[in-house]
Amino acid sequence: MNLIIPFLMLFVPGIIAVSVHYKQLINITRENWQPMIWTYLIYSFAIITSVNFVMWLSFPSRTISFSPWAIWATSNIYSASFVFKYSFFATAAAVVLPKLWDRRQKMLAFIKKRKQYKIPDDE
Repeated sequence: MNLIIPFLMLFVPGIIAVSVHYKQLINITRENWQPMIWTYLIYSFAIITSVNFVMWLSFPSRTISFSPWAIWATSNIYSASFVFKYSFFATAAAVVLPKLWDRRQKMLAFIKKRKQYKIPDDE
């Protein structure tokens, strides 16, 4: 029971991000499992980094440990306020990060399409 809460806090936001990225529930097949795993790992790293950065901004001297046996951390993972705050920020990041990535790709495609090539004038 001690490992279920940290496991869910770290595992579920990545699944949400992959589902938002692919715009469907996760469907693992023989052909797409490797790209899906890489997408999951990249989004999980980005979510954890962004949420820890936001939480660090709110209280810089805080240390966070997801181990239930860590006694040196100032944020207890069994505190209801910490679990709610982390889950809220992680879910928000899991929804926003894939949308930002998609918007970035669309903006790059728009810029490439609008790129003008100047032809030197014949004088």
